[in-house]
Amino acid sequence: MISFFRKIRQKLFSQNRITRYLLYALGEIFLVVIGILIALQVNNWNEERNNFKKTEQLLIEIQKDLSNDYSEIGYSSDFYQLKDSLALLFLSDTVFDLNPNHFTNRSIQKIGKGSFPVTISNQSFRNLDDNREIIPEQFKEIVRSLGLFYTERISQFESVSGNLLTIEKNLDQYLAQQPGYIAMQRDSITQENLEFYLQDPIFKNFVFKYHQAIEEYQVIGSILQNKVIAINQIINEILVFEKNQSLDPLLQITYTKKELEEYTGSYISNSGSDTIYIFDYHGLLAGRSSENREIYEEFFVLEKIGEDSVRSIGFEQDLAYFIRNEEREVEAIKNYWSNRESFIISKKLKNK
Repeated sequence: MISFFRKIRQKLFSQNRITRYLLYALGEIFLVVIGILIALQVNNWNEERNNFKKTEQLLIEIQKDLSNDYSEIGYSSDFYQLKDSLALLFLSDTVFDLNPNHFTNRSIQKIGKGSFPVTISNQSFRNLDDNREIIPEQFKEIVRSLGLFYTERISQFESVSGNLLTIEKNLDQYLAQQPGYIAMQRDSITQENLEFYLQDPIFKNFVFKYHQAIEEYQVIGSILQNKVIAINQIINEILVFEKNQSLDPLLQITYTKKELEEYTGSYISNSGSDTIYIFDYHGLLAGRSSENREIYEEFFVLEKIGEDSVRSIGFEQDLAYFIRNEEREVEAIKNYWSNRESFIISKKLKNK
């Protein structure tokens, strides 16, 4: 090919056709430039494609980490729910109504302490953050959400987890200062030990602080579980080349478009002081108390457990029931608090 173009140049030059020769030379230069530009563009396309696929792989690794984190938070929440039920029984002076013979010194002391350490893995996110310069534009939103999740939200979770450990450490130190501490180390419980546990105000205060710390832990843990589900939902939507085939089914809550349209809208309480906004969040049924918050701020993901019943992920004890009119249209939502005795009804506002 090169020798062919060389022969043409030599022929034009030997025939003294300078004008044609110059035009041909310019045309040849133009073709070379176009070829270089095409090669560069193809190289850019390949690079962008590789960056896209690498980013997807990094996001899938994050999904795996989040799936494990979701499960661990769930296990710890179950553990603390049981511990909290015993703490509340103790604070109400009814714990020994269960069967006092089943209690030992250690079991009573553990009413006010005990932890379930959960370590949130952020290695996959650090890998993503280290490759921030190659991340395509369409991934910027999820990277931003992940950044907030792994800084602010995880920091909150670690703080409340640390608070539980601090209470346990301080309680152990307080018990070690008591005159009957040696007897407290034995399994068998004496009458003196029993009176101490029941009557000592400082011990009871430790149990109360433990109860409060558990409540805070459950709230923050629930927020994290909500965020994990929402983040996984967004990642699933933007993946193109790769799909996470091993994603935990618990993180794949989906609704049809018709279902979402049926429940979404604004619900105002009977008193008119509170408004709940139920909305479509990347195919999830979600809710929050403020309409103008940005998407990465707090909201709760709703999971259907019946035709008209939902619960907030993480807060499994908090149920809500959608109320339908005679035409079977959703017209209100009835929210029960955790004690199942109090509730609030919010009517759905008609679309204008």
